[in-house]
Amino acid sequence: MTQNTRSGVGRLSDDKRKAIALQALARTEPIIVLAERNGVSRPTVYRQIGTASVALDEAFDTTRAADADQVLFMLPVTRQWLDQVIVALTMVGHVSFRSTLE
Repeated sequence: MTQNTRSGVGRLSDDKRKAIALQALARTEPIIVLAERNGVSRPTVYRQIGTASVALDEAFDTTRAADADQVLFMLPVTRQWLDQVIVALTMVGHVSFRSTLE
């Protein structure tokens, strides 16, 4: 079989690609056997291993310092919104209007 006819990655479903990656990561059998049984090339299996390894690393990464700086949502601030916030802060905080503006 040629490389082009064996690649087959385009016709694999997501579940099948996950299964190949899990079997390869488990290392229960050689990569070539796994590739032949699923009708794909060895580079395809290695590519699935790489994709799964990256996903696992991201899933179990506890040092997500970048997430602390990530923007969660955007809030449009208009003049009307600011006026409402000032009134709400004045009433909730029981402070003067001048203190709220400061």
